[in-house]
Amino acid sequence: MTRRELLPVALVLLATIFDAAGVTSLSFYCLLAAVPAIVVAGLAAVEEQIQGGALPHRRTIALLHPVALVLILVAAALRAPLRAEGTVPRAAVSAAFASATVVAVANHKIPRVFISATNAAG
Repeated sequence: MTRRELLPVALVLLATIFDAAGVTSLSFYCLLAAVPAIVVAGLAAVEEQIQGGALPHRRTIALLHPVALVLILVAAALRAPLRAEGTVPRAAVSAAFASATVVAVANHKIPRVFISATNAAG
């Protein structure tokens, strides 16, 4: 996982911590900050594919960044109207966790499984 890919995950986890602490406004702004961070990480992953020479698992990472972006946008959009009340919809929390999970799985679990399966087949 590169630093570019670590930042969105850190921001989503920080948003979760702020939710647990009851500071929903900071949580919302962390999710908003995660949007450009995931876009930059996704574009960097696509650039690796275009230039060639990228590891095979990086293609999966490049394909899963848009999924994580949509989930972060959904999480931010669901909580935006309720910021003044200080409540967080459960769907927004679920979307935030799902986006962090997608990025974490793409960067850690899939590459090892893919490499293991490739080595076993060959």
